Formats: sequence, structure tokens, C-alpha cells
Amino acid sequence: DHKAMHDGSMFITMPQRDERLNWSVLRFIGTLALFSISYAGLVGGMLLVQTVDFLNRTMDLGLTVPDRTFWLLVASTFLVIGTTIYKSACPRRVQEFSETHWVEELNMPRLQYLAESLRRD
Repeated sequence: DHKAMHDGSMFITMPQRDERLNWSVLRFIGTLALFSISYAGLVGGMLLVQTVDFLNRTMDLGLTVPDRTFWLLVASTFLVIGTTIYKSACPRRVQEFSETHWVEELNMPRLQYLAESLRRD
């Protein structure tokens, strides 16, 4: 029975892994406001393209969609996919708590947090 901060977990040598692909990094990125806005960007871009197409077909105005709208749609699509994966696949404990919050404020074992953040399911 050890306190959460004194369980020896800080001395554990973790296997070499790709630091870009773990849940803690995804938690940080997934909480950025940009990812929530990506849904609005995707819907707004699609509405713009559909509106211009509709106006060209019905009123023959000859409007063109701005070139950057394509890149807005591509970027928004990738952001929406990433946000959806984060919200649906990232373990709830990792989404809700940082390692510091988990260990220092909730007095929970660091090993349990590490185990959850390293899972690949």
C-alpha cells in the first residue's frame, strides 16, 4: 500500500515507442477548440459548394467556388475524422484526466494511468 506519488512508477523504464501516437498526446490535441470548430467548417464548406451549384443550375449566374474551399473541405474532413476517433476510441480516463490530475489531485496510481494511456484499443 503506497501513496500514488511514491509507488516507484517514476523509475519504470518504458519500452521505446512512438511518442506521436499515444492517448496523452491525442488528449491534448483533441481538447483544442479547433477540432470542435471543424464540424462547423465541414458543414459550412459543403453548404457553400451546394449553394453555388444550386444558384448556377437554377439562375445560370456563372458563380465559381473559391479555390481554397476545396482545401477547407479536405482539412475539415480530416479534423472531423480525428475528433471522432478521439471521442469514440480514446479511453474515458485519458480523455477526462491528465497524468498530473490523475495522480496528484485524485491520488490514483500512476501505473493505472500509464496502463490506460498505452492501450491500443
